[in-house]
Amino acid sequence: MKPSSNKGLIVMPRGKQKENQMNKKIASALVGILLIGIVAAGLVGYLSNMVTATVEVKGPVFYLSCEDSGLSTKPHKLLINNDLTGQCNPISFTGSDINSWFVTDPLGVESFYPANYEIFLKIKNTDNKEIGQVLIELWVIKENGDLKYPDPIDSEFISIPKKTTWEDSVILTGEELTLDNTDRIALKLSDELHDITYKVIKKGNNKIEVSAI
Repeated sequence: MKPSSNKGLIVMPRGKQKENQMNKKIASALVGILLIGIVAAGLVGYLSNMVTATVEVKGPVFYLSCEDSGLSTKPHKLLINNDLTGQCNPISFTGSDINSWFVTDPLGVESFYPANYEIFLKIKNTDNKEIGQVLIELWVIKENGDLKYPDPIDSEFISIPKKTTWEDSVILTGEELTLDNTDRIALKLSDELHDITYKVIKKGNNKIEVSAI
């Protein structure tokens, strides 16, 4: 049998071998920590973007019009995404008479998302003495004009000084609505506290802009 030869082979002391193995483990651990840091930083950036990103969902715009709604008790139509109604005389109402109602055609949907309804109006108080208190209400009504729910979607009072035209907007907020395909949205304007005649001036910016919340 030929004796084994160690020529050219460097034998490292056992202590040095252990030290090198330990250094490799430390280096591997540092690389792992670095990689975790990079991934974590990436996730923080990603999650931060996810949290701060916003999406605005634009809904329909309802325009007050002079067109006939076909309902005897709520005669005026809210046109959906359409203001091609031409010019018409101001619409007058006193107290809570039927002229204060504006309604859409049947919406054809079974639900409506939670939303803000910004209502732009131009209304004139024709009285020489009284400050008016107009109640603005949004309702869900059935196809035949009956109220679907006992309470409005939301409501807000506005004050209109005597012989003054109020031109501004209010924001009403509504929760998700459960509907039938034939249900409608209705706007009601009224002042049950005073015997004042108001004029809704169609040449003004009279509309309801809907946005999801």
